[in-house]
Amino acid sequence: MSSISPERMNEYSGYVLRDVAIAFTVLETVAVGLRFVSLKLSQKPFGIDDALTIPGYLCCLGLSILSLVGIHVGRIGYHLDVVEATDPQALVPWAKCLYATPIIYSAACCFPRMVLLTLYLRIFNKHKPYRIACYSLMVFIVAFAIADMMAGAFECWPVSYMWDSTIPGGHCDNIPQFYRWGTLPNVIIDLMMLILPQPVIWKLQVHKHVRMGLVATFLTGSMQVAIVREPRLIGMITSICRCVAFFTNNPLIDGTWISVTFLNWSIIETGVYLIAACLPCYRPMVKLVLERTRTAVGSGYSSRGSKVTSANRPPNLQRIHSTDQDVEMATHLSRKLDFSRESDEQNLVTKITA
Repeated sequence: MSSISPERMNEYSGYVLRDVAIAFTVLETVAVGLRFVSLKLSQKPFGIDDALTIPGYLCCLGLSILSLVGIHVGRIGYHLDVVEATDPQALVPWAKCLYATPIIYSAACCFPRMVLLTLYLRIFNKHKPYRIACYSLMVFIVAFAIADMMAGAFECWPVSYMWDSTIPGGHCDNIPQFYRWGTLPNVIIDLMMLILPQPVIWKLQVHKHVRMGLVATFLTGSMQVAIVREPRLIGMITSICRCVAFFTNNPLIDGTWISVTFLNWSIIETGVYLIAACLPCYRPMVKLVLERTRTAVGSGYSSRGSKVTSANRPPNLQRIHSTDQDVEMATHLSRKLDFSRESDEQNLVTKITA
């Protein structure tokens, strides 16, 4: 303990992981909540994608909770030699966090992807080759998730050997290699989901701005977010960053310190997947809010204008003006009702199959 410098003893980065875990817990909760608000507005029946969103959210939430527990109990954020010298008992809960993380992470990646592919299936309802591709990708994603979870669950035998190396005859596989090569397929899956819907979109015989709007919607669903007209590959970038972090660091060397980096990218990646899976469902809600805003602004403008000019307006013009307002309001109410019942998937299917 005396050989450890005071600077190293006081060095701590767990607050970064804490902030990321709390921030994404809030973002994920809001994203899923808005999804179900939009579902109620659109009056669309509760579907398989909505059902899959719930376990996806719980897995993402579990990953954040696991990180917070690891910070407070497993001393994540401090250097490993400091923890060994000051609180060696904390290494047991840290090792348990290390054991549980890949299992929860694999499930948290799987569910949002299945939600997006379910959306693809509804949109490709008249494109058999793409439906076959969707089903094939679904099978691959589920098989990979199960294999990854099983490998993570039995990387040490007996399991308790992960945090108790005194067990006779116990052994572990190559844990650093498992983390490294277990993350690489996620990048490939993201790329496949990105490419899958693009040929259908670019074959549409529609106006250019309609096609670009559909492309933006699909890119969002493919773990991307449009920012200032340029699609940013947020989900794929986070997947690559997590992969690079594992290839450039060993989770067992100064593990309590480097766990901050690994858990940060795990939370961010799975959180982005979940948020991206919810984004395409917000269209009915956004349209309704925009329509109400425009109506409020238009009504305020019309009322102010009528106070200034109504005294000088001839009676026949007053009647015409009143009739025009009635027609405009009736049109608005009809459009608002349509928007509140229109799901984003139905809108896309209409455009693609028309």
